[in-house]
Amino acid sequence: MGEYYTNIQNPISKIVHQKHSNIPKAKFGNFARNEIVFLGTPCAEIKVIFEKIIGNFPKFKFSIIEADHKAEEALQTHSKYTDKINFQRFDTLKKPLKFDFRPFFEDSDLVLVNGNHFEANSQIVFIDARKSLENKLNKLTNVQLIVLIDSEIPEYLLSHFGDNLPQIIKIEQEFEFFAFIKNTIKNAIPEIYGLVLTGGKSTRMGTDKGSLTYHNGENQNEFAVNLLKDQLGENVFLSLNSNQFPDYFEPHIRDKFLGIGPLGGILSAFLQFPDVAWLVVACDMPFLTKASINQLITGRNPSKMATAFKSPNDEFPEPLITIWEPKAYPKLLQMLAYGYDCPRKALINSDIELLLNANEKELQNINTVEQFEKAIIDLSPKMA
Repeated sequence: MGEYYTNIQNPISKIVHQKHSNIPKAKFGNFARNEIVFLGTPCAEIKVIFEKIIGNFPKFKFSIIEADHKAEEALQTHSKYTDKINFQRFDTLKKPLKFDFRPFFEDSDLVLVNGNHFEANSQIVFIDARKSLENKLNKLTNVQLIVLIDSEIPEYLLSHFGDNLPQIIKIEQEFEFFAFIKNTIKNAIPEIYGLVLTGGKSTRMGTDKGSLTYHNGENQNEFAVNLLKDQLGENVFLSLNSNQFPDYFEPHIRDKFLGIGPLGGILSAFLQFPDVAWLVVACDMPFLTKASINQLITGRNPSKMATAFKSPNDEFPEPLITIWEPKAYPKLLQMLAYGYDCPRKALINSDIELLLNANEKELQNINTVEQFEKAIIDLSPKMA
């Protein structure tokens, strides 16, 4: 498998056949991007620990994976939604498959998993005489922390870890335990890459808006790229349509989603790097400064789907100067599947962080020749 012959008479002549395209896969565990399983102690103890974690970090979004030991009355329909006033509830007869969990827990900062019933890609192990782990060593694949309820680590565990013994604390060391949880969340916050959208048709302008010059001979593509590089470093890309060939700039990301405008550029960036957040800037914002970029980064809320400015023209978010978190990727694809290719509509229908920009002119798009000529005059003192 994996190859086929092109010449039966000459079996040495062959072409390697790749069955699937080499698309980068997002980093997920069994349930979410950031998950940790608690095992080695009874369910009642795990429940108390979960409650303490959630109580100590009210600003973070936690989710819990556990089992209920008490059976309820059977559901009479395939699915059921109930508004429980204080929370919302979905019940279904369908047993979730692996990929069903991921969109449901996409918004979580950390998923807490009861290891007496489920597995996850990283573990916190409790040393408790009430729950032996001797028959569960195969589940200890990525232990991050050992918590001592009893005083000693059993010999079989010491043998299992060998020279790779994880960090060890006692159950009484709550400060160290909560510091570990906080670091687990903070270390999972995605890095930010920059994306300058320059692949539009520029129909109203009549020429490529990215090639226009407002700032000391620097075209708008170069201006926007350098603006982002000042804040983000070298991981800044130019988003191009299929007909653009910019010999003057690397790296770039060419559209793989064609005919859907700016959304195609954003999705193409996520397709290539699905585990980073993308600070997206349109190429036609000549008034933009470091101050606005810095405000967006400083005001970023990685628990939300995106962080955006309120548009200076209305009450809606401005989608083309926005930090899109990795959790936005499946949401945008879902919106596209429903027939919507508008990034703003995705923001309006999602949980986002909305910021006010003190200088709304910086968010102004220049789309026509008349606007371009006026912008040149407005910016001329800065060019002197």
